[in-house]
Amino acid sequence: MLNAALGGFGLAYVPKDLAQPHVAKGRLKRVLEERNRLLPGLGTPYNDCCRRRGQAREGFGRNVPVSCSTIIPVYNRATDLCRLLESLKKQRYSGSWAIVVVDDASTEQTETAIRKFVNDTADPIVHYLRLAKNQGPSVARNAGARVAHGDFLWFLDSDAEVDSVDLLTQMIRAFEEHPGVRIVGGEKVELDGTLCMQRLTHSRNLFFQAEFVPECDAEAYSPRIIPSSNLMIRRTDFNQVGGFREDLEYLEDNDLCLRVTTSEQELLTQPNTCVVHHLSHEGRDALAGSQHYIYQYAKKFHRSRVRVIVANRLLPRLLVPAFDLYYGLRTLVAEMAERRITRVASRKIGHNISVPLYAAYHALGIVSGYRAIFQKCSP
Repeated sequence: MLNAALGGFGLAYVPKDLAQPHVAKGRLKRVLEERNRLLPGLGTPYNDCCRRRGQAREGFGRNVPVSCSTIIPVYNRATDLCRLLESLKKQRYSGSWAIVVVDDASTEQTETAIRKFVNDTADPIVHYLRLAKNQGPSVARNAGARVAHGDFLWFLDSDAEVDSVDLLTQMIRAFEEHPGVRIVGGEKVELDGTLCMQRLTHSRNLFFQAEFVPECDAEAYSPRIIPSSNLMIRRTDFNQVGGFREDLEYLEDNDLCLRVTTSEQELLTQPNTCVVHHLSHEGRDALAGSQHYIYQYAKKFHRSRVRVIVANRLLPRLLVPAFDLYYGLRTLVAEMAERRITRVASRKIGHNISVPLYAAYHALGIVSGYRAIFQKCSP
């Protein structure tokens, strides 16, 4: 039995097993036929799945000719999701594209928020996929990618906002103008009332330093990592590496970039390919407002960091502590001088945090993460 009958809302609902790659196209037809038998009042035939206002909207069972699919994992961020969907509705993209919203078993009415958006929108096509249990953003993104269409997969976090009506056009154009580029994206954050493009510099042990450049002064650059809050990749490249690693609690985007690319020149961030990242307190960071969030985050972050380092052979295992000590001290000095990372962290948790306290939490997290050095990490 389907968990919801969404035909009247112009929404393509997909059962969990349809997100698996081995399920044949005919499975959707049988599910919809069974739904129509049990709920004849909806009267939605298979070929006109999710018809609204006299306009047919494609379901996953059909070969939809779109050039790009936007994949949005969401968990308990209905308000943030509505803001993102409203911003996507304004895109002036000349081609055909679709949105795949993957609900990672939210406990609030995320589905209701999507219904409102679809009822007010004729384009783009919106698909909704709800997972049976909460498994994290990597699982949700991979599930969305399996049912998506198009040559490009555009991953967005639900707390992002697209502030340019030509963003999708500019991102696809970046691939056309730079044939060697394999991943495009980037993000902006608001600091002291000013939108700033985030420039990240990563060391071999995946410590990073952040520079926030006012939008009016920002220039294109080639980072080593592009965050999954706004990341576009060719479908072929994504499938070739098997998508996001689902066993990582954090840094799954770092791992994907490292597996897909061999140098910074294959990644591109431009001012016109960035979205605004609002750094929501909800989702997997639901404890962000508590005093223990930074420590819990640091433990998971550094455990994932070490596993990514080992799996991608960035450093010999026993050299990781030495690199951490060196780059940790460099990062601390930089933070004491300019407070870049801690300013963003303070926004995330909802109150100011001092640099020494932030550093202490991460030092404890780093030590906790070293257990992964001696564990087997699959490549």
